[in-house]
Amino acid sequence: MNESQFPWLILVPSINNIRELHDLSTEQQVSLIQETSTVSELLLAHFQADKINIGALGNLVPQFHMHVVVRHEHDVAWPNPVWGNYSPQPYAKPDSDSQKNQLVALLKDHPRGL
Repeated sequence: MNESQFPWLILVPSINNIRELHDLSTEQQVSLIQETSTVSELLLAHFQADKINIGALGNLVPQFHMHVVVRHEHDVAWPNPVWGNYSPQPYAKPDSDSQKNQLVALLKDHPRGL
């Protein structure tokens, strides 16, 4: 997510036209939860987070997706939700590329090869 105030990943199942979690098969649901848990653990450790927020709102984008958001007790929205409680701050291009490269490397280095 292009939001510099919170490290934030969005997980999108590679299945077309899925709008809700219950649209996934049981096997797909289990896989998504395992991947979400793994990503959460990696982000928690990498960013030394105080909390990880996970959400599946999908009000603006109908394709089912999971938000995994790193939270710190000193962030601009703490302790409130990140949605609607602050003015978004997009990354500058070099910072965006750096953050993306760090996260890709972090996920690729995981034994499951996310």
